[in-house]
Formats: sequence, C-alpha cells, structure tokens
Amino acid sequence: MVKDQEFGELLMVGFDGVRINDELRRYILRWKVGGVILFGRNILGSDQVAELCENLKGLRREVADTPLLIAIDQEGGTVARLREGVTAFPGNLALGCAGSSDDAYYQGMVIGRELREHGINMNLAPVLDLYSDRGSKSLELRALGRDPKKVSEMGAALIRGMQEEGVIATAKHFPGKGSARVDSHEELPVIKETLEELKRRDIIPFQYAIAAGVKAIMTSHAAYPVLEEGAVIPGTISRKVLSPGI
Repeated sequence: MVKDQEFGELLMVGFDGVRINDELRRYILRWKVGGVILFGRNILGSDQVAELCENLKGLRREVADTPLLIAIDQEGGTVARLREGVTAFPGNLALGCAGSSDDAYYQGMVIGRELREHGINMNLAPVLDLYSDRGSKSLELRALGRDPKKVSEMGAALIRGMQEEGVIATAKHFPGKGSARVDSHEELPVIKETLEELKRRDIIPFQYAIAAGVKAIMTSHAAYPVLEEGAVIPGTISRKVLSPGI
C-alpha cells in the first residue's frame, strides 16, 4: 500500500498567490509533494521569484533530503512565465527558421542558467511538436519547424544546453500534437494520423531527445485513436501513450 507521503512525491502542485500560503505549506510539510509549478499568477518579478523558490526549498528541507522540483514554462516567445531579470528570446519558430543547432544550444544554456539563478530547477520546455498548416494557432509560434530532422537536432541542442546548466528539460508534447486543430486547453484535439505517420514524423524529435539524455517528457492531452483501437482517449490517461513501445 502506498503511504500518503510516498504518493505525494509523485505530485506537482500549483497554488494561488506570490508567496507560500497555508495550503501549499500543508502540501509540502504533510503530503511531501515532489514538485511545485509556477504560473504567471505566482510571479511579480525577479527578486520575488528567487525569494519564493528559496523559501520553498527551505520547507522541503524540513521533511526530505531530496530536492523539491520547482518547474516553470520558459519556452521563449509567447510562453515565458518569467519576464523580468531574464533574456527575452523569440519563439521557437523564429529560432527554427533563422537559427542553427549551435544557436539552440546556447539559448538553452542561457535559459537554464537564468532559471537556476532564480532557484528554478525544471523547465517545461522545449516544445518538439512539428509545425503544421492545419495545426492550432496556439502552437504555431512555439514549434521549431515542420522538418522532423531539423526540429530533432535543434530540440536536442536546447535540451543539452539547459541540462548542462543544471536545469531539467522537458520534451513536449509526446507523441506529438502539431496537427491538432484545436487548443487542448479548451477542447480535446483528435489526432488522425496513422501509426506509420506518427513514427515517420512526430515521434522522431522525442527519440532524439531521449538520445540527448532528456530527463522528463510531457505527454500530449490530445487523443490518438490509432493507438486505442479507435477510442478517443486523452493521451495523459492513455496506457498506450504512457507506456514504452509505441
């Protein structure tokens, strides 16, 4: 039987406010949650974030020897929760169109270093979904491009750069949702590609990410009926998506 504290280690929680509240304190001290995610609602500025992260780590040290994961979405461009005290990078599409793998590596290093200096040790990036003309507008500027090989190489370079600075990178959104026609934050996208198409294109960047040593992978919220014998099941609760061997 899994104990409450052991279960808590598997959770990453969000919270309201710009400082530790009673609910979050209870999650860390009683439930021993393994991670905290910072959203825009938790951020006022650079110094405030650094102080918040230090206080979070202090609470964690009261109950565990292992570090607390403190995560943020810092992709660059339209998705960058931390805006003050960090370098402003354009979105992935600009990087993919105008940059090289070396550029991606150095960008990853800068992002990793700046997050680490604020006390953040996990970045929910990079996006490895392939750009598609049919895809949702919510994703297009966040994609590195449409070519699987180039996206794979640049994504792997971003990952190496971040992780060499001591920040966990997260490849997302496995097994790829570039062709999703709707925003998965608002409704359920259904990816209609065949398994062969997924393997030939969408999954390749994630294979490169794994080879590059990525420490985390975020699953897609989209549904992949081809993996579920036609059933429409979100990837985040799909045994096929969450298990090795696609």
